[in-house]
Amino acid sequence: MINRLSRYLRTSALSIHWPLLLFLLMIMDVKMAVKVVALVIFLVRDYKIFTAKNIFRRSHTWFYAIMAGIVVLHVIISFSSFNSNYVVAAGLGLFYWLCCVLAAVILQRETSRADTKTLHNTISLFLLLNISFTALQLLMIMIDAGSVNPFTYQGMQQKYFIGTGDLLTGITMDVSTTNAVICSMGIIYCLHRKQWVLTLLCMACLLVTASNITFLLLLLVFVFMFIFRSTKLQKSIITICLFGGLVFMTKVSPQNNTYVKEAWGKMLGIKKTKVVAPEDLLTIKAKPDSTLNGEEIKQKKAMLALDSVSTAEKKETVPARITPVPTTKKELVVSTGHKPVLPKDNIHTQPFQRRHDTSGYQRALLSFAVTTRAGVDTSLKKTKSRRIPGKIIALEETITYLNAHPLQWLIGAGCGNFSSKLAFRTTALGISGGYPERFKYIHPAFLKNHLALYLNYFSKDIEIHSVINNPNSVYNQLLSEYGLAGMAAFLVFYAGYFFRQTRKNSYALPLLLFLMGTLAVEYWFEQLSIVILFECMMLIHQKEKEAGYE
Repeated sequence: MINRLSRYLRTSALSIHWPLLLFLLMIMDVKMAVKVVALVIFLVRDYKIFTAKNIFRRSHTWFYAIMAGIVVLHVIISFSSFNSNYVVAAGLGLFYWLCCVLAAVILQRETSRADTKTLHNTISLFLLLNISFTALQLLMIMIDAGSVNPFTYQGMQQKYFIGTGDLLTGITMDVSTTNAVICSMGIIYCLHRKQWVLTLLCMACLLVTASNITFLLLLLVFVFMFIFRSTKLQKSIITICLFGGLVFMTKVSPQNNTYVKEAWGKMLGIKKTKVVAPEDLLTIKAKPDSTLNGEEIKQKKAMLALDSVSTAEKKETVPARITPVPTTKKELVVSTGHKPVLPKDNIHTQPFQRRHDTSGYQRALLSFAVTTRAGVDTSLKKTKSRRIPGKIIALEETITYLNAHPLQWLIGAGCGNFSSKLAFRTTALGISGGYPERFKYIHPAFLKNHLALYLNYFSKDIEIHSVINNPNSVYNQLLSEYGLAGMAAFLVFYAGYFFRQTRKNSYALPLLLFLMGTLAVEYWFEQLSIVILFECMMLIHQKEKEAGYE
């Protein structure tokens, strides 16, 4: 038995490409220091592969190189109005793109060193590790809350409740949206490879992250796959996944379902039904008809009619005569044998509800907004009443800015000057990681547009801290900071390259469509996370295609 187990473990270990797994775990970690260490390790291990021939072997590395070239061009152009802090910021932006180049070359090298079966096993193990880590995080939350379903638990000042999914960061320890995107990619990947159990596990992991926008993007891809790219069995699994999503939204996290309905209702202009309090009804009843609107007059007539019926029923009702039943002393003594139980506090009452206190981070953002923006809007009610979400407003700001500066349509406003993770980071406000105060850099265009928009939402109550209100988007970044040149490079050398590599009956095209959707959600290239997993899956697909596998 021991020898058999030993042989099984040895065979399983040999079926995994461990260097690739290690690279994925390190490069996708949230901390930039861990990413850099991963790049350095593999750079030292295989320094000979970093030649011009290998770097530009695949077209998507050309995209990264062009982005780096545009950064350098902007520094040269702005040299006349030399700003040392901008040079530091641009240098950091250049460093991000070079890291993308190195990561792409390392992935090419590692995927070429193993057969496709081993590579597929490695990806599957990575997905399993992420699912296991997420499950462990959820278990710890359940233990801390003392509730099987923390999504409906309102105790501890709503420490979990609707925000439970935000705490499920997965193995990357990044935001829950990253975890949700990884799971969605896993669903598309495993669905094609007929790994049904792993597909459903990835779906369960996606659902508990409660990432509505990611689920919506996956739903659109599901529709495409259901119609064009799926067998009968795959259609059945897609149906099961969608049914699981319905159960989660209605039973496990109903308040999340309410949030989605309200968000869509606001964007579509559907007015929320106003619930009239009992005291308001009494006030309406006492007011003269001349001061009421049409709806209030109807309510008053209904209440008066009900009062008339109630009065008539009281006059017609004859109270029954109640004859007292004599009781003995013995009957009055009640002995249960148990101690009296004191009523417990209801966790759904006000003392247990979420505190609306302004956090230290929010106070810092608000203080910065007040000191840098004249007449800044501090009204939560006004911000909540907006029909258009912040992400759409951010796109409008980008178009408006470029129209006002036509020359920047070509190569943009410059790296870190309008819309990027770098632009947020160099504010030294701790928005996208730490940054030295002495090197703080904020471009006026960024301050007036995307930063002001971000402050308008995220300096206020947490209920409006949503992905749909965040200006982050790769498309905003490319268009505003790199112009049409950057956007064209992306479409031709990145998206176009991977599109040309797709083939029928594979996960490549659905995966590419999903990535194109998620790029509207975050600055993914700068995060070196989900694009790494995407490129790894696509390189494995290309290897199968080159081998003539169908």
